[in-house]
Amino acid sequence: MIIEISKEEFEDGMKELFDQGKLRSFSIDYATNAIHGWYNNTDCIIFKFKGYGFINDNRYNTYDLFNDMNGFKMVIRKT
Repeated sequence: MIIEISKEEFEDGMKELFDQGKLRSFSIDYATNAIHGWYNNTDCIIFKFKGYGFINDNRYNTYDLFNDMNGFKMVIRKT
């Protein structure tokens, strides 16, 4: 499964940091059901899946998360 997340769907203030290249170390946090990144020494929520009715659960899948200038692409595979 492939999910594309455009930066227009990011949480408030995250699009600007993303565009400026200030966010790093992207990952999915299953506890918050969100994509996180780091800005300076602060963990930031960039995108929340909850607003789309999607609960990502890593018990049955693995993922690769890619980013480019448009946002994120997430490739989910069954384990």
